[in-house]
Formats: sequence, structure tokens, C-alpha cells
Amino acid sequence: MAVAVEEKAVAAAEGIDQAQQRSKDGISAILFFAVGIMYYCIMKILRITMLLILAVTAMNGAAQNFSLSPGKVHSQTLNINDQTYDGITFTNITNIKLTLNWTLIEMDTLADSYFTMCSSGFCWLGMPKAGSFPSIDTGQTGWLFLHSYSGNITGTNTIRYLVDDGNSQYDTLTFFIHVVNMTGVEKNTSSDALKIISATGEPELRLLIKEGATAGATLSVTSLTGSTLLKRAAVKGENRISLDPISSGIYFITYSSSEGSFTKKFVKP
Repeated sequence: MAVAVEEKAVAAAEGIDQAQQRSKDGISAILFFAVGIMYYCIMKILRITMLLILAVTAMNGAAQNFSLSPGKVHSQTLNINDQTYDGITFTNITNIKLTLNWTLIEMDTLADSYFTMCSSGFCWLGMPKAGSFPSIDTGQTGWLFLHSYSGNITGTNTIRYLVDDGNSQYDTLTFFIHVVNMTGVEKNTSSDALKIISATGEPELRLLIKEGATAGATLSVTSLTGSTLLKRAAVKGENRISLDPISSGIYFITYSSSEGSFTKKFVKP
């Protein structure tokens, strides 16, 4: 009899222990679920906060520190075998010096179009990936301009630079350079109108102009930064230009007349 009572007491105690363990497990599960919910809510709040901060920053834009002319987008149409120099200017509208940074984020260009970039008077060979503008005083302007050289392929060149002040102000500047055939076949836009006939390494540049050069027609040699180094009158047939005054490098020779202009690239070793 006593043994039976004792066995019942042990069984009861084990039942109580099991019930307590199940209760603890249930509480742990509830706490774990609650912590998970709290973590999700906190992350959601942080995400919304970050989105709000980015939205406010985007709405403020770079206009707080500088204005752009003509705007964030520069669009220009260029004839085939031509060149130009133009872009976007910045005006410092703060009461302190402004230092801006630039980063190349897109360059989708035609196969025979060529570009160089200048930032407030400092020019690079080609299109640099990143850098800074010289400091801009209050009320003064800086600029990001492109030297654009078109070939014979028509279409659109797209170039984008991100400009920022090192803090929260930024703008994406987009350059659309459209290359079209403005002159037409009757006015001889063929690249054969201007032909380089000298061999690489010769001390002079020999050119062949197939059409009659009109009054005032010229030949000019320019550098990659757009500087005119040599210029002389052009005649029909063969033209010779001495390359002694210029150093080794890549250059452009342009024939200009009242009927249009044609540009070729050449290399002086």
C-alpha cells in the first residue's frame, strides 16, 4: 500500500515538472516571437527613416549651393567631321568658397566620335573618371565643358557626370551630342574631301583636298584640348604643313570653308 502511494507521488511530481517545462518552453517561444516582431519593426522604421532622408536630400538638390546653366542637361547637334567646345556652367550662390567633385558615371559614344573634358580651365586628354573643380568664390562661375570631335557615323553620344559638393548636394549632368549629316551629298560631306596622304613619321603633313577650295578656306591643326596650333590657307589639290613646331602626340587637322568643315585625326611620332 505504501509503495503504491509513493509511486503515485513520484508520478505526480514528474507530471508537475513536465507541466512546468512546457510552460517554460511556451514562454520562451512567445518571447522569441516578440523579439522577432520588435526587430522587424525596428528595421522597418530605420528603412523608412533612411528613405525619408534620401527623399529630402533629393528634393533639396544641389540648388542650395550652386545653380546650373543652361541646366542639368546639355544637348547639342554637331555636323559630321566637325568639332565644338561647349557645356554646363556652375554659379556659387553661397557665401563661402565652393569645391565640387565630379565622377564619370556613363559614356555611351559613337565609334568615331572623340571627346576631351575641361573643368574650369583644366583640360584632360580623353574623359577622366573622377576629379575636382578648382574652388569657386561666391558669385563666381566654374564649368564642365566638352571638346567634341565627330566622325562620319551619325547618331547620339551620351555622357553623364555626377557632380557633388562632398556633403549632401549633388546633380547628374547629362550631355547629348547628336551627330548628323547637315551638309548633304551635293556639298560633298564625304570623308574623301580631305585625305591625309603622308606616311606616318614624315616631317610634314601632306593633305589632298579634292574639291575646289573657296575663298577664305583654311587648314588648321588643333590639339586634344582644342588649342589651335597651326593655321594656313587651303588650296585645291595637295597641301603641305610642316610639323616641326609641334611636339609628338595626337592632333586634328580641319579643313574649313564656306561650304562646311572636315576633320581628320593624325599622330606625330
